[in-house]
Amino acid sequence: MDAVETGGQVLLAEYVVKKPAEAKEDAAEWAKLEKRKHHLSTLDQIKQGLSASHMDVHLTLDISEAFCGHITHGLADLTDVLKQESIPKDQRPWIMWEVELWARKVSMLESGSIGFFLIHASKAKE
Repeated sequence: MDAVETGGQVLLAEYVVKKPAEAKEDAAEWAKLEKRKHHLSTLDQIKQGLSASHMDVHLTLDISEAFCGHITHGLADLTDVLKQESIPKDQRPWIMWEVELWARKVSMLESGSIGFFLIHASKAKE
């Protein structure tokens, strides 16, 4: 975080390991559809990294439940669109891939081993 100037702030929205012993298996299942590999960390690891960059962590908020609600709501809205058959057939496989990806994220978050957090930090003024 050396790119953050003195007095600057950072707001991260990040997947965080909550139960390390269980997270690896959950993450492996979820990662099967991800295009890029995620490097999951615990909240303590993230805080240590921010601290090493001379940043003070002010807030860590687990928003997993709300995030899952947004995903589920979006998938329900998509179902209504699909029922109208307004999406070209050649795009439906791609849409179903996205649905499966997001459904796996919800499943992973609901397992409780991984969470979705907001993390706010700032670089102290010297």
